[in-house]
Amino acid sequence: MTNAAVPVPVPVGGAPVVGTPAPAPAAPAPAPAAPAAPAGDDLSALSDTQLADLAGRITAAQANRPPSLAQALTALQQNLSGAHTEKQEAVGARKEATTAADEARANADKLEKSITDMSRQLRRTQLMEAATAANFSNPAVVADHLANVDGEIAKLVTDLAGSGAFAMKTPAPSAAIGGQGSQPVVEMDPGMAALVAEINAAHGR
Repeated sequence: MTNAAVPVPVPVGGAPVVGTPAPAPAAPAPAPAAPAAPAGDDLSALSDTQLADLAGRITAAQANRPPSLAQALTALQQNLSGAHTEKQEAVGARKEATTAADEARANADKLEKSITDMSRQLRRTQLMEAATAANFSNPAVVADHLANVDGEIAKLVTDLAGSGAFAMKTPAPSAAIGGQGSQPVVEMDPGMAALVAEINAAHGR
């Protein structure tokens, strides 16, 4: 018996594959490791002699600066010093302004209190004057009573006198307007005589 060949299907667009599978794709190569730091970068490994030599080179470089660099550094140093001075002046001026403002505010408050006190004293004095003229027995008590009452002084004192709330002295009989003994003069105007009678009635006379 003759062995017949087994037909193998032909892939589209290529040659027939004879029994051997395609190899798997290769794995990506690992990323290269970071380069190690040069041994010379570690200053801790320098000896005292090497450190002294390094400091000497820096000092020599500073002493032998090019004129342009030396001028630039000098200008920067001067500007820095000037900025520090201006800052100190600004801070001092701000402190002085704050102190002056505080003093001005305190002085204004003091003056305001003085004005208030003097205004109260003036009004009380005027009230005592009016109460004395109205013949109250104790003008100071009347003044204290009316000290915080708003209004025209003469009207306040007159209204208080008409109320009979405070004792009043008896006027001298010769007074044009006074106690029970006072009478309108014959020549007095009828309107004035009526006013005198009204005031006497208000005082209970």
